[in-house]
Amino acid sequence: MDPSTVAAIFAISLAAYLLITDWVDLAPWNKVDDLPVRQKLLISLANYTPLLFVAVAVVVGGGVLVVLAVLVGIVDLAMHVAYWWLPYLRGTSAEQLTERQHLFGGTTTFLPAIGNHPIPNAQHVVVGILMTAMVAFTAVSAI
Repeated sequence: MDPSTVAAIFAISLAAYLLITDWVDLAPWNKVDDLPVRQKLLISLANYTPLLFVAVAVVVGGGVLVVLAVLVGIVDLAMHVAYWWLPYLRGTSAEQLTERQHLFGGTTTFLPAIGNHPIPNAQHVVVGILMTAMVAFTAVSAI
């Protein structure tokens, strides 16, 4: 299977995974039962649009589209790292700890605690793995 197809499969798989975990309460895997529909719609638009762009860009091909897909993937992955992994490794403010506890408290985690730093929940560890694979295969397809 060529890298473009694999990148598209990862992008669509990630979009499908997020669709389920953004809209279906699978507690303790996620915590979406108390989110307003308007917030879910905004999250969906922000999450699925870049992933669908990557999938279409790598399938359609073409130098500029694939390069843009790589850039979109890198930005999306950087935002994921900034929200989940930097606070886990470096810590965060008390305000952000409270926000995360409200949004993700009680969800499944398996990583070891680092002081009082927020631990990425398992749902978002899966997101990070799928996103990293998508970006890697998108980059390979651009070469």
